[in-house]
Amino acid sequence: MSLLTHRKSISPAPPTSSSRSPSRSPSPDAVPPHPRSRRSRSHVDQQPAEMEEVYSRLAREKEEEKRRLQVEMRKREQELLDKIKEQQRQLEFMKVEKTKVRRRCPICRRR
Repeated sequence: MSLLTHRKSISPAPPTSSSRSPSRSPSPDAVPPHPRSRRSRSHVDQQPAEMEEVYSRLAREKEEEKRRLQVEMRKREQELLDKIKEQQRQLEFMKVEKTKVRRRCPICRRR
């Protein structure tokens, strides 16, 4: 066995008009830089107020969505609890009716 690492072969890419050799990674221009990279810092330094405003708006929207979902969850939970209570009332009513019928029925009293 060879000490070299096994590498999966890459099928040749179709010819492109660019002078770059084909590779598996996209061009640096196609991928936005990470917000903390040096390349993007200059952009952030140029417009810190705008970026801060964008981030704070996104944070507000996220919090609003979280609150909205919590309200919906509480509403749904209350609906389910109300439904359970109604079913319990119906069950109690049925038990009472069953008891009444058993008392009246001569066949049921013998058992």
